[in-house]
Amino acid sequence: MGVEKVSWKVLIMDFGRISDISNVDFSLPVSDHFFFRRQKGDGIQVLLGAPGWSVPKWKGLYYPKRCQSSEFATFYSRQFATVEFNTTFYQIPKPDMIARWCDMTEPDFVFCPKMFAGISQSGSLAMGNAVLPDFLERMTLFDAKLGMLYMQLPKSFSIAKEEALIKFASNWQMGMPLSIELRNETWFQPGNGDYLAECMAEAGISWMITDVAGRRDVSHSYITAPFMGIRFVGTVDSIDFARIDAWIERLLIWQDAGVEVVYFFVHTPGTDLPHTLCEYFARQWEKRTGNKLKYPQPLQID
Repeated sequence: MGVEKVSWKVLIMDFGRISDISNVDFSLPVSDHFFFRRQKGDGIQVLLGAPGWSVPKWKGLYYPKRCQSSEFATFYSRQFATVEFNTTFYQIPKPDMIARWCDMTEPDFVFCPKMFAGISQSGSLAMGNAVLPDFLERMTLFDAKLGMLYMQLPKSFSIAKEEALIKFASNWQMGMPLSIELRNETWFQPGNGDYLAECMAEAGISWMITDVAGRRDVSHSYITAPFMGIRFVGTVDSIDFARIDAWIERLLIWQDAGVEVVYFFVHTPGTDLPHTLCEYFARQWEKRTGNKLKYPQPLQID
C-alpha cells in the first residue's frame, strides 16, 4: 500500500470560539452519565498535550534556540506526554515515517493520530472501502506509542446520519482505542445522544469532549469508555484557570467511577499559553492527588 493523501483545508481550531466571553457560562455538566462497564482501577492517568509540535515561536524557550524543525518532535516529547497528531488526517503515512516518529520521541510519549480525512469526512465513513482497514493496519505500527485514535466528524454530520455511525461503531476493532468528536447540534439535543452513547460504549469507543466558549453543548456528559479525550480551548483570560480547577474536580469524580486514562489537549489562540495552562493543571493536580504530571518547563539556558 502506498501513501494515500487528500487535499483538505487546514482545520484551525476556530470551532466554537467567540470574541466576547463576558456572558458565557463555563460550568461543566452537573452530573455525568457513565455508559461503559465500570471497574474500580488503580487511579486515573492524565496525559497533557497540545495540537502539534511545529511551533517555531517555542524556540529559545521550550526548544533550543538553534534546533531545526526536524528536531521539534524530540524536544516536544520531552515537554508533553502526548500530541493531538494532525498529520494522519492528511495522509496515510509510510511505515518508515511512523518508525522515524517513534524513534525521535521519548520512550514514555504516545501519539493520538487523527483519523484520515478519506474516512472521517466521507458520508459512509469509508465502510466497505479498503482505505479504512489499510489506515488501521498502518496505525498499529505505532505499537506501544499509540495512545488513541481521534476521529473528528464534520459539522454537517447530523443525527440524520446516525445509522452510518452506528454501523461504523458496531464494526469497530475492539482493543484499538478510538475517540469520536461530534459537532452538529442535533446530537446534543435532550435525549438524542443516549442510544449512540450506548452503542459507543458497547464498541469501546469514547465520545470526545470539547470545552469551548461558543458551544457549551459539546462539553457533554456522555462518558462511554474508560479512556476519554478532552479538547480544552483556552480564551487567554484568567477564567481559564478556574475552568481547569473545575476539570480537576470532574476528573476526580471520573476516577472514582472507573475512568482510567484522560488525554487532555490544550488549545489556545496563541502559541505559548498552552504551556502556562498545562503547568497550572499539573501543579494543581499534584496538590490534589500527590501525583506528578509531565508538563512543559522552560529550558535552562546559560
